[in-house]
Amino acid sequence: MPITVGGDHSITTPILRAIAGERSRHAGPIGMIHFDAHCDALPEAGGTKHHAGAAFFIGAEEGLIDPSRTLQIGFHGPVGYLGQDDWSKAHYTVITLADFLAMGVDRVAAEVCRIIGSGPTYLSVDLDVLDLAYAPAVADPEVDGMTTREFFGLLNRLHGLDIVGADIACFCPPLDTPGQITALTVSELLLHMVSHVANYRVNGPDGHSRTAAAPATVGRA
Repeated sequence: MPITVGGDHSITTPILRAIAGERSRHAGPIGMIHFDAHCDALPEAGGTKHHAGAAFFIGAEEGLIDPSRTLQIGFHGPVGYLGQDDWSKAHYTVITLADFLAMGVDRVAAEVCRIIGSGPTYLSVDLDVLDLAYAPAVADPEVDGMTTREFFGLLNRLHGLDIVGADIACFCPPLDTPGQITALTVSELLLHMVSHVANYRVNGPDGHSRTAAAPATVGRA
């Protein structure tokens, strides 16, 4: 089960090829929860198909991602061209940052759980979805992003999902502050990711302990 901290979002494509698709143990595409300031669903650019902004276009094209079970959450800031997000909106469920703030954490969490359902799901997080106050060391920084309280508040409402892989993209350690704010945020996010996996394995999708001795969740008190 891959849980990866990597470079840019091109890392997601080879991971998905290893765990999803017709020849995988899941025998087909899997669901996707993608947090990002940008859609990363662009076609060929700069003479290559496999660039940093293409993973979620390639994933659908190759049958790795199930569009009906995919959400992209947190788009904000300027875009390279006006139609940049159109492909995503036509194929996936897109919840922009403005939508997220208008809907509120509880309503967004309910929508995520409704769309993802009980099937295998991948969680992909580009750190630029967060405001620079919480994650300054990112590849493509955007101001006025999610707070960590909003972000982790949403993750904490998503227990019971069958997470089969996850990644954290666009962390640039040389750009971090002396206090290592971004590294600490990444560490907290990794804790949440593995806790989700452990909670599902112990408690199942209904969130109830399978044995009297099993903990209700894994993570911080």
